Parts: sequence; structure tokens; C-alpha cells
Amino acid sequence: MNRIGVGAGVGAAAGLALLAVAGGVYGYAEGVPTARVPPGPGAAVRSAFIATVWFGWLAVPLGAAGGGLVAAALRLVARPRA
Repeated sequence: MNRIGVGAGVGAAAGLALLAVAGGVYGYAEGVPTARVPPGPGAAVRSAFIATVWFGWLAVPLGAAGGGLVAAALRLVARPRA
């Protein structure tokens, strides 16, 4: 059970980080039109924050479910020796 909990936690963190990176890449390339910020590093940081705030509620549970499933599957494949 610990392995599944750790997998879920790592998956949740990875999902949130992936969302922030995707928002940052979009902001760097496109800017933030609603805040009238031109493309560049400042827009990347702002867009990463906005994406995390607006869609973090979805990224965390999906990442946790994925990480938990991977950990459960690994338990079946690589069982610890007793």
C-alpha cells in the first residue's frame, strides 16, 4: 500500500509540474492576451501560474490516478523478495 501512496503522490506532483510547464511554454510563445503581456519570460511565468490555478484541480487527481496505477502494476511485476 505504501508503494501505491507514493506513486499517487509522485503522479500528482508530476501532473501539476507538467501543467505548469505547458502553461509556461504557451505563455512564452503566445503571451498573455487577457493581461496584455507580450510573449517572453514574463508571460511564461504568468501563464504557468494561471494554468496551474485554473486547471490544477484536474491535473492533480489525474496524475495521482496515473501514478497509483503505475505503482500497482509495478507491484504485480516486481514483487519484493520475502
